[in-house]
Amino acid sequence: MTRRRWRTLAAGVIFAAAATLIGVWAAGDDAAGVQARRHTAVLLNLRLPAVPPLAALSETLQRPLFSPARRPLPGPASAAALSASPASALVAVAIGPGRSAAILKLAAGGTAVLMQGDRIEGWTLAAVSSHSVTLQSADRSAELTLPNHE
Repeated sequence: MTRRRWRTLAAGVIFAAAATLIGVWAAGDDAAGVQARRHTAVLLNLRLPAVPPLAALSETLQRPLFSPARRPLPGPASAAALSASPASALVAVAIGPGRSAAILKLAAGGTAVLMQGDRIEGWTLAAVSSHSVTLQSADRSAELTLPNHE
């Protein structure tokens, strides 16, 4: 016989033995089979813990994900200028060739993604740098900085 036939024969014998053992295990009432099936049943009956309501996670949601310290976002730097500004904090900036964007936390709640030059509630995203943005209205200007970069 050639090597190839020996390998094919050996693979067939191993396959037949494995199939026989699986059949015996599945049909048998031996202690090991019953124990294995009992553990499987226990695993299928596991219950997950109750999910807490979203309101209980409010402190977790206030901590910025990409901040190394994971501290809550600081209050506005200039309360007078930002009181009229639609944004209360800077969440992230993205600077690319010819395009820049910022994600702002809005004072009314929620977030907004603005490209440089976009307007929101009468304010324009005038400038975007690596750690801050400048919002301008007709007569006011407000600068927001990223947390931990003040």
